[in-house]
Amino acid sequence: METGPRAECPACQGRVEFVAECPTCGGSSEISDTVRAGVSVFPTIEGLYRYLVERDKELSGSVIVELDGSLSDDLDLDADSGALLVHPTELITRHEIDHERVADLRRRLETSGAGAT
Repeated sequence: METGPRAECPACQGRVEFVAECPTCGGSSEISDTVRAGVSVFPTIEGLYRYLVERDKELSGSVIVELDGSLSDDLDLDADSGALLVHPTELITRHEIDHERVADLRRRLETSGAGAT
């Protein structure tokens, strides 16, 4: 959502809405299976920042790691937010948290009414 629809996006293939059975409860409204194969990732750093800000995560002392790997056949529990599961094969780089970017995103989401949940 942060970068707009893109056909090459592995999470949404250009759709900005997630339409599928809930990856967390499977449509039962009860969470019973939280084990998934892979590591939770986001296809863009913009999407990751939005996810973290919407959930009001404390980011002090954290870093962002960029991975390469193959997509898992499983859906991430937060697939509706753009999260994917991968089987990592390589650590590409690490990024320090951009606290100014986080603050700007928090202000923008609060102003739009889409703030932390």
